[in-house]
Amino acid sequence: MTRLKTLLVGLLGCGAVGVADAHSRVFILDGNSGTLNFSCDVIGLMPVEGGFTRFIAVITIDEDAPWEARAVVKVDARSLMTDDGAWIDDLKGPDFFNVAAYPEFDFTSRTTTVEGPGRLRIDGALTLRGETRPISLRVRYKTPDTPSGTAAISADGELDRTEFGMDAYDMVVSDDVEIEVSGTARPGYPPPAAVLSALP
Repeated sequence: MTRLKTLLVGLLGCGAVGVADAHSRVFILDGNSGTLNFSCDVIGLMPVEGGFTRFIAVITIDEDAPWEARAVVKVDARSLMTDDGAWIDDLKGPDFFNVAAYPEFDFTSRTTTVEGPGRLRIDGALTLRGETRPISLRVRYKTPDTPSGTAAISADGELDRTEFGMDAYDMVVSDDVEIEVSGTARPGYPPPAAVLSALP
């Protein structure tokens, strides 16, 4: 079992995404059913846009107590992709994600605030390139009417890349990076073997 799988199973086992009970519902979103993208402005050029094709997110939602929502996300940084081939080596290299030294990164929720029907703000910790910093995500969701149905989930937020040691090209590339994840999450707890086997 790889470190990514081990960390995910460990977090589930210790209750980092909450304990499933009669009211809570657990959903799984991964690269097969969703997208995880980022965008960063570049002076005088089109924004640098990319994403990660291999990730897994486990979200616990209690409709009776949505402020108890929890989430954990694990990402294979080596799956980084971009439509602009001129940027791929830089983005994977030591100036940015440095995927050789840090092949994975993760997010773990800490607190949740209800901002309206189907809308949450989830505050948590992002660990990237060996640095852990707080980050807030604006989450929108719609849970299914049936236990076997899928949930529509999307989230977005911003981070300062320099807080994670990515300070190259500071005169050209913006420090602010926008991130977005969205897709169709399926029910499941714990993650089925088929999901874990899809991870590296």
